[in-house]
Amino acid sequence: MQKDLDTIKPVWEVCHGGMIGLKYLVAVRNDILFEDSAVLDGVIEAVMKGLGDFDDDVRAVSAATLIPIADDFVKLRPGALDSLIDIVWNCLSNLQDDLSASTGSVMDLLARLCIFPQVLEAMKVNAAHDPESSFGNLVPRLFPFLRHTISSVRSAVLRALLTFLKLENEGQDSWVDGKALRLVFQNLLVERHESVLKLSLQVWSEMLRVLGSQGIFSTDQLVTPVQPLISATMNPFGVPRYPIPMDLSLFIRPSGSAFTSAPSIPRKPSVHTPTEPAPRGRRRKTEKKEASVVMVHNVDGHMLQGDIDLVGTDTMVRSKIYAAIALENERPSWYGDISCYLHIARAQCHSLLNAFRDHAHVSQSRLPTLAVVVQGDPEAGPNAFSIHDAENVVGSDFERLKRDLTPTQRITALQVLNDSRASAQAAVKEAKEVKEQRDMRIRAAIAGSLVALKDIPKKPSHIIKAMMDSVKKEENIELQQRSASAIASLVEYYTTAAKRGPVDKVIANLVKFCCVDTSETPEFHHNAHLEKAILSLRKEEDKKDPVDAAKFERESREARIMRRGAKESLEQLATRFGAQLLEKVPNLAILIQNALKQALSGDLPKNIRDPFNELGQETVDGLSILRALSPKFHPGLYPWVTELMPVIVKALQCELSVIRYAAAKCFATLCSVMPVEGMTMLVEKVLPSISNALDVNCRQGAIECIYHLIHVMEDKILPYVIFLIVPVLGRMSDSDNDVRLLATTAFATLVKLVPLEAGIPDPPGLSEELLQGRDRERKFMAQMLDVRKVEPFEIPVGIKAELRSYQQEGVNWLAFLNRYNLHGILCDDMGLGKTLQTLCIVASDHHLRAEEFSRTQAPEERQ
Repeated sequence: MQKDLDTIKPVWEVCHGGMIGLKYLVAVRNDILFEDSAVLDGVIEAVMKGLGDFDDDVRAVSAATLIPIADDFVKLRPGALDSLIDIVWNCLSNLQDDLSASTGSVMDLLARLCIFPQVLEAMKVNAAHDPESSFGNLVPRLFPFLRHTISSVRSAVLRALLTFLKLENEGQDSWVDGKALRLVFQNLLVERHESVLKLSLQVWSEMLRVLGSQGIFSTDQLVTPVQPLISATMNPFGVPRYPIPMDLSLFIRPSGSAFTSAPSIPRKPSVHTPTEPAPRGRRRKTEKKEASVVMVHNVDGHMLQGDIDLVGTDTMVRSKIYAAIALENERPSWYGDISCYLHIARAQCHSLLNAFRDHAHVSQSRLPTLAVVVQGDPEAGPNAFSIHDAENVVGSDFERLKRDLTPTQRITALQVLNDSRASAQAAVKEAKEVKEQRDMRIRAAIAGSLVALKDIPKKPSHIIKAMMDSVKKEENIELQQRSASAIASLVEYYTTAAKRGPVDKVIANLVKFCCVDTSETPEFHHNAHLEKAILSLRKEEDKKDPVDAAKFERESREARIMRRGAKESLEQLATRFGAQLLEKVPNLAILIQNALKQALSGDLPKNIRDPFNELGQETVDGLSILRALSPKFHPGLYPWVTELMPVIVKALQCELSVIRYAAAKCFATLCSVMPVEGMTMLVEKVLPSISNALDVNCRQGAIECIYHLIHVMEDKILPYVIFLIVPVLGRMSDSDNDVRLLATTAFATLVKLVPLEAGIPDPPGLSEELLQGRDRERKFMAQMLDVRKVEPFEIPVGIKAELRSYQQEGVNWLAFLNRYNLHGILCDDMGLGKTLQTLCIVASDHHLRAEEFSRTQAPEERQ
């Protein structure tokens, strides 16, 4: 209209009103524009003129008018792109006020245009022909808007920069320098909006990529711009009411000049700050009025002042975290010191591909290309050979190439290909295991540090997993012990806290891990069918060569490592808590005793053998845990163990071999830890059952217990050897083969210790009754070793004969053997009375047994 009327002075109100009408027309009825090209051209001409108008409001509406039809404009009017680009950049140059109405609209229009390849290509062409239109000259015009007061403008600037950074033509990144790097980093330090922070971090990463492609990192050019960034990041921000301002000398303006003073931010006066008293009385007209202070709004003022009261601690901390992320180096995907394993894996994969080429005659073009440099090497980049690449070669690539082979190729090359693949798979597996081991050690070390600092997160599952993985899998015993110590410290931390947290779950897992080694804790259901057998003998006899010896050895080793780590953790808990162990960790007592009492307090449950019933395994596990931990128990826990001993003695008489086995090993260990209580229980409760002729389970359990007791106590058993000789000697002629074999083995060890027993002093704490019993046993030994010391036997039944002296000596010897359940053979010349001696002792035995049965009604005394 103004053009047609040829007005001398432009009327901005008319322009503004007309552009508002066009804005809504374009937004609501853009179909009218494309029906008539003249209408579209008229709108474009008006928008171009509006963008070049001197009035800020007109420019704002003009930019907003073009945004909805930007894509159509680029497609339909490509010839007008150069003019539009120049006008938009000129608009940015003329924006002197951050609060200008057009700033946001113009920036949105620029960001919108930059997503179109045609616009970027036009900018490249212009830059090639006109130095004033180069990216190095245009892009810095965006820098003042990095800290615009409107967050959407800041986001639009960052998106535009991100677009320009992704242009790959030479010369398009000339604007990326130390100044740009510092300005973007300043965004990270003072930005409050997390979305803008994330965009700033993306721009920073892209700028580092561009600088890296320019080879800047190999020089010292970044030292000057980077040093202030590190200092600014390390600057503290104080506490509420006592802020610490940032050092503004470390910041630069978009022009590159340094800040000189902090922005003036009005604050409420502190209660500690003296204030001048207000002037009183009426002011005279002639007094000079105070000069008004010009306040310039600065979006970063409070951040620069470190004003936590207004900004908030979370916002300040978040900015520091993003700045630290920007400065940190990208974490390597592989460790440099173990890259040799990845080199081996790559070599094996390369050999596999060569086998396809040489033996299967596959074209080289069909084979995948392997990167020469592997991850972990100093010169490794993002495309370096990785373990993922190796897995693809031995996996999907191998199957694809094999599937495409002809039948003839398969016949001739399949064996070689499979062998090469197996070698490559072994190398890949080894590399992964080494990497996983290193990851596990690092995670365990970090978790242990957090526990040592008592800086436990609210959700500690990650640090618990890190330490438990180390306890389960760490081969190095020192590192495993450190993780076990950290676990114990974690449990100790929670036992002193208001809430127990994951203590019970951790203890349950440690108990489970401690029982995984079947050489120490047998599987219940696997052995539940064994009754009249001694499992200690079966475990030795049943050792057969496994089908896969390597796999069996690996699994056994893993189980031993897991048990070692869990046992170390539980032992450290026992050492730390001492007599309060079961009070601090009551779950441990429950896991040990509950199943044991439930299974053995009465008759053995009939459904204990059911595959889904865990009572049997829990009973065996409880005995195993008690055996493992009792050497570390504080003496204050011995009464609790003593209460469990009768149940363990009953377990020795159980009909199931697997429970007798676990009870025998457990009882033997308890005797070594608590010799007085244990040996007293052994002599009074266990040894009498070894001669139970009616129950083979009792005899098997007792002799198995003695067998393990000898091996566990070793030379410490010397004071008690005399108690074991007679019972073991009597079982050497037992009717059960297992009892007889184990008794013979045990006696062979005990008999060597008999000569040493005489010089051993009485063990402390042994009861007078046991000491008297030991004297009786010594008397027996003397009689057994010297026939002349055998006590005379008075025949209780009448015989119609008078025994000669040598015949009486024979009867005395037979009575001695019968008294101690031993066996012997009468060897004499014919006609000297062997039959008479035998009849005398047999008749006497029947008579004495009948008298004993009438007195006690004991079933074992029946004739």
